[in-house]
Order: sequence, then structure tokens, then C-alpha cells
Amino acid sequence: MSADSPGIVIEDGSGAENYAFNSDCKWHFVPGAGEHVMLKFLELDTELNVDSLYLFRGEGTQQRNLLMRISGQQLPHNILVEGSSVLLWFASDAQNENSGFKLEASAIPAARQ
Repeated sequence: MSADSPGIVIEDGSGAENYAFNSDCKWHFVPGAGEHVMLKFLELDTELNVDSLYLFRGEGTQQRNLLMRISGQQLPHNILVEGSSVLLWFASDAQNENSGFKLEASAIPAARQ
């Protein structure tokens, strides 16, 4: 991922259907040197406080690196993550699946904060 390339669109993969029961999906973003990752949510519809997107600094899911948990239907503001990489983890349970999410991940120069 680099600032001179367009953003990457990430979605739950369900298309027009609801996302799958017991989803466990991870995406790892590594911006170029001198860049940060900007996340812009385009759609969000998950079971509030149950089926969630977790945002971690780095490449693992250690609790100490958790930046935020996102769920429900309210689109968050754009999220700027500083650091060498970002991990996005989507997890759902076995009930009440919704239409899911879509977001754009872009690398931006650190100076554009």
C-alpha cells in the first residue's frame, strides 16, 4: 500500500447477502515508509456489540494493541492509524447476521495529518 496508489476497498465478502455465521476474517495493512493508514467506512451494519470489527496497531491481536472496536450501524468518522502496520479483524457469532461492512483503506503521507 502506498500513497500513489488508490485506496483498497475491504468488505465482509457477503455481497447482497448477510455475512456468514462465525466469521473470522483478518486484513493486514502495511503503509510505505513515512505513511499512515486512513480508514474510511462506506457501509456498516453489524449486530451491535456482538459482531465487530477490531482495529489493532501492528500485525497481531494482542489486547494491548487494540485501538478500537466498531459495531452497529453508525458510520465512524475517518480513522487515521499511525504506525508501521494495522490489522483489521472481523468476528461474528452464530446469530443475527446483518448486511456487513465496506471500507476504504488508503496510505497517506504522515505530513498530511
